[in-house]
Amino acid sequence: MYKDFEKNNIFGLGQENSAYARYFIGKSYLNPLTPAGVAPFFCKRHA
Repeated sequence: MYKDFEKNNIFGLGQENSAYARYFIGKSYLNPLTPAGVAPFFCKRHA
């Protein structure tokens, strides 16, 4: 299953989320989509 996930996931797996492990069954991973301290900007264009 892990190999299929890695093959289909364009963002990667990330680091193991051990700080919040007690809230999950199995393993949890963190992989930010933007660099630390940078917020994504979303803009909806109006026609």
